[in-house]
Amino acid sequence: MFIKIIKRSCDTTFKSIAYFLCFLVVARASATALMPFFSWDALYIFSYIPPHLLFVLSGLCTLIFYPFKKKTIIPSLLFGLSFFSYAVDGDHSIKKSLFGNKPAYAYADSDPIKSNFSVMALNVQFYFHSFDKVFSFLKQHQADIILLSENQFKPEQYEELLSSKGYFLKNYQWPSTDTCTTIMSKHEIISYKNIELPSPQVSIAEYNSHEDLDALPRRQFAHAKIKIGNDVLNFISLRFIAGRAKSQFIWDQISWGLTLYRYQKREIAFVKEYLAKLTGPVIVGGDLNLTPGSGFVKELTENLIDSNTEHNLFGGRTFRNEVLSSIRLDYLLHSKELINLGTEVLNKEKVSDHYAIMGKFTI
Repeated sequence: MFIKIIKRSCDTTFKSIAYFLCFLVVARASATALMPFFSWDALYIFSYIPPHLLFVLSGLCTLIFYPFKKKTIIPSLLFGLSFFSYAVDGDHSIKKSLFGNKPAYAYADSDPIKSNFSVMALNVQFYFHSFDKVFSFLKQHQADIILLSENQFKPEQYEELLSSKGYFLKNYQWPSTDTCTTIMSKHEIISYKNIELPSPQVSIAEYNSHEDLDALPRRQFAHAKIKIGNDVLNFISLRFIAGRAKSQFIWDQISWGLTLYRYQKREIAFVKEYLAKLTGPVIVGGDLNLTPGSGFVKELTENLIDSNTEHNLFGGRTFRNEVLSSIRLDYLLHSKELINLGTEVLNKEKVSDHYAIMGKFTI
């Protein structure tokens, strides 16, 4: 009797997990298939789900569990749908290699190189691992342009910053030292400004219980015009909204997730409009809090190129998390006037909960 109860309980648990996985796979596949034609919020929300996770989970389901049930139609359909999503929206360059245009590196040497430069994007996690570690890391890699996010620190930390051994990066201009996004440059900065986003400055470290989020200060991104050789380029250090719900209760988590989605939707529309008005080459870098293949990333890459997958088979993981340890949230996007000579994720040193991305470009 006891064994029957356990068996029934295991069967019920397995069915619940399988049904939930089926729902996620079908929802993600629907987003993959329909997003090119419809801008429905539901499709965009499900597009946040990393396709490779569902691909792996459905594969495990097929290989481990379903053979014991002697059923093949449902697992095969599940695996097929998850493979479809991964093939189209996965963080890889396979589709582009097979069907895309001639890659940049194939013609990078055919024209005289006017100006080579390197760009790094790094979320410094509010210098949680110390100023010394972060600035020693920046010194080590010596990128020409550095795009930082989560750069803010408490007033009492300012003296610690000034006393940091790694603080004095003598070759860099750093016009805005204590803003959430900032830009450092070895090249001449022609102009620099912080642009307000249509989203509130919510807390990342603490739970957000503020009832009127629109009453909070606005979030910002940094925009610098920098002269490299004879050209003036636009560099944007950007981080889209993220934060914690007011509790771990499931409905609070869902409600907060929908709130963040609505604000990200406003941010995307604002940034796209802002970028459309710029003249000259553009590089956008930072922690976008968006997964590759999501609807908003697709919108941004309509006119910008994702440098991570230009020369790499996979985009790589940039965010270290105990639950989702293999996702990319950080990007270097560039306009078509620039040639990407190579981009890599610098994942050898721990200076943040994010890894830095470093790309080399030419005009």
